[in-house]
Amino acid sequence: MANTYRWYINELQTYPEFNGITNFVTNVIWRYNADNGSGTTANLFGQTVFNELIENPENPYVPYSSLTENEVVIWLETYNDVVSLQLKLDGIINEQINPLILNLPLPW
Repeated sequence: MANTYRWYINELQTYPEFNGITNFVTNVIWRYNADNGSGTTANLFGQTVFNELIENPENPYVPYSSLTENEVVIWLETYNDVVSLQLKLDGIINEQINPLILNLPLPW
């Protein structure tokens, strides 16, 4: 079974004012989770810093009070190397299932 991935937004840090925008999100504190569907999970923690207005025709600027989790996830997936994050998570899960080092009890 393939791993499934999910973003968890822990915190949004804002500038009170940035280029005429009130409560401009400048930093997203996040956790990215992988679950193999059989009880093994892995997490990466990080932050993504924004020093520019995130705007494109498909996703125009959204005021802070109207932001949704989905909107912030779109930002994270735009500004992070998601494939690399998923490969790291896959490696963590694989190492939990097939450990490279074992802690055996002492033989005496």
